[in-house]
Amino acid sequence: MALWVMTNGNNKEGGQPSEQKAQPEQKEGVLRGSDITKGLRKGTKRARHAGDGPSGHDEPPKQKIYVKGDYMDFKEYLAHRLFLFVHHYSGETDNLSLAVKEECEKRGMKVDTVSIDAAQGYDLMAEVPFKYHFEHATMGKIDGFHAGFPCNTYSKLRWREAPGMPKPLRSKSHPYGLPGLSAREREQCDTGTILMARSALIVSEMDRADREMQVQSFATVENPPD
Repeated sequence: MALWVMTNGNNKEGGQPSEQKAQPEQKEGVLRGSDITKGLRKGTKRARHAGDGPSGHDEPPKQKIYVKGDYMDFKEYLAHRLFLFVHHYSGETDNLSLAVKEECEKRGMKVDTVSIDAAQGYDLMAEVPFKYHFEHATMGKIDGFHAGFPCNTYSKLRWREAPGMPKPLRSKSHPYGLPGLSAREREQCDTGTILMARSALIVSEMDRADREMQVQSFATVENPPD
């Protein structure tokens, strides 16, 4: 599995969604997060031992991938398979997913994209949709994943001594929160830790699932530089 860790000094702080969570409108070319539960990945697999391989063959021939009763080369496989890209903290308009879809179309590939953000009414602190995405990662059903989890409790700007600046909540020696935080600051810090950890869990499960895959997935995470 390929993993990139990206830094972005312009990353905005993530907010919590409002109490009323209306279903966000579906943008052209981008699926709602709930659609991941509707059998997105019917018919094609990238597993080395998926349970549908031909009898008498422990491994497919070199440079070949077994899909639905036939061996394919990689180019045929790319054209045949429906790929899945999941984007957490996508913002109200998910330009990254639209760019992924556009690039896949140029290469003759089919891809579904799932965009999740508080601005769309989703809460990644809640059980859903995180639970579904974690399960799909565990089963090797996510091909690409990106998360730019909120940086508001991690940013080094908190250490800048300037009027009106919020105080630091973490340090390298206290990554989960400095001693003496107020109840509100502790809750803020814990929320940031959980959101970071959930992004890391999905990446970790994708990496674990890739050990049984012929075609590897990729994941990127993004936060401002230390």
